[in-house]
Amino acid sequence: MSSLILSSTGNKLILLLGLIFLFSFSEFSCVSTKTVSVTADTSQGITGKLIFKEGNFSTTEELPEEGKIFGIEREIYIYPLTSLKESELAEGDFFKTISTTPLDTILTQQDGTFKLPLEVGKYSLVINEGGRLYSKISPDYYLFPVKVEKNKLTNVVFEVDYMAHYSE
Repeated sequence: MSSLILSSTGNKLILLLGLIFLFSFSEFSCVSTKTVSVTADTSQGITGKLIFKEGNFSTTEELPEEGKIFGIEREIYIYPLTSLKESELAEGDFFKTISTTPLDTILTQQDGTFKLPLEVGKYSLVINEGGRLYSKISPDYYLFPVKVEKNKLTNVVFEVDYMAHYSE
């Protein structure tokens, strides 16, 4: 009798582990992470660079910049076009929550470059910055909006500048 119970418990454990494995790679996962090579054959989507700015910068071209600018490796979340009304600000350009669901993610190269094929449409880009959500807000109150047109690559330069200071 005890071997029958053990066998039944063992089968349930194997079934449970199989289901966990299956769902971790299935379409039910919230976000898929893609590492796309910058040399990938992409004729429609977004391409660009994620740069980090820190230090002192001038808002006029007359004064020299004393800050540093460099490409960074980060995860970029691709959202459907998302407005400020669909999110909750934390401080600066950081967000507590975003009510829309990411469509995809991509990990930039170490130098900040990336290329991602996307369908025609409008998207918002958000950065995972140390476990926090970071994005820039456009003048019309959208989180870093990007438009993808048919058979075109949209070039993007995303500046992460919460460590930068600007003076005139």
